[in-house]
Amino acid sequence: AGLGPDPEVLPPILISEIMYHAFGDDERDEYLEIHNRSGRPVDLSGWRFTEGIAFTFPAGTQIAPGAYLAIAKDAARIQAEYSMTNVLGNFELQLNDGGERIRLEDPKGLVINEVRYDNGRGWPRWPDGWGSSLEVTDLHAANEAPSAWAASDEGAGSQWTPFQTTAA
Repeated sequence: AGLGPDPEVLPPILISEIMYHAFGDDERDEYLEIHNRSGRPVDLSGWRFTEGIAFTFPAGTQIAPGAYLAIAKDAARIQAEYSMTNVLGNFELQLNDGGERIRLEDPKGLVINEVRYDNGRGWPRWPDGWGSSLEVTDLHAANEAPSAWAASDEGAGSQWTPFQTTAA
């Protein structure tokens, strides 16, 4: 008989990108991105980040299937800097440059997704003040482990595609 949700079932929304230590150390450049990996729209009204940052999604906030949504420390700045239109803000607190837990909960307090990123211990080094963000490498897998993340590629002509390096 059912004892609760299947632990193998992945949540529809996941934290897919983290800009925690931007080049230049300006906290206004911090943002998170979430992704709806389900095949249906998700109503985010009242969902909130309860660790890492403080932000509650306003009533009526929807995310379409397959869509991305950024949550920024300074939404206007991120919209202008990256020509993004899907940005909400402004979140309270500041992402820790040394790493911390980020937790997303629904209105009932159910943890939808959480990640504990770090600036060491197997996590990519380029997002730690060198201009890259952390990006999930597989949107259809769990995102808790460092191996699920890579540094974004900010090279000339880049469209924010992730890359990963391996030691020889």
